Amino acid sequence: MKVKIYEYSSIKTPKQTDGVGLYVLESEKDGKEITLSGGIRIEKASDKLSNLIVNHTAIDRLTIKCTELEIYTDSAWIEAAFSAGWLEKWKKSGWKNAQGKDLAHAEHWKEIDRKLTELSLIPTFHVGEHHAYSGWLEAEAKRWMEK
Repeated sequence: MKVKIYEYSSIKTPKQTDGVGLYVLESEKDGKEITLSGGIRIEKASDKLSNLIVNHTAIDRLTIKCTELEIYTDSAWIEAAFSAGWLEKWKKSGWKNAQGKDLAHAEHWKEIDRKLTELSLIPTFHVGEHHAYSGWLEAEAKRWMEK
């Protein structure tokens, strides 16, 4: 079974600010499309951290055994952590960065790694691609911000 995660963060700057992160999980069961959405308020985070929090939150919602995971994100940084092998290097180094210092936000990376390992998944990424939920996620983020 294939699961797709569509992620969105309203935080678009490296400057720490408040915002929201939203996601849609999409799958199919018995020939019917199933979607699950959720979100989280994010305080004092950069664009990278907010995308990491959304990614972690969405992946943590996976409860079914799936064979494929596709993630639609605006974060080339998260995609690079997988495609460039950073995640494996961090894990092998005891969650240290290339300078030997504690990895920033390691708790999120550890939990993402734990969940993906538990489900035996290696995600594929679509970075910056417009998709069926793009407009809805953006509108929903604006609605959340107005609350």
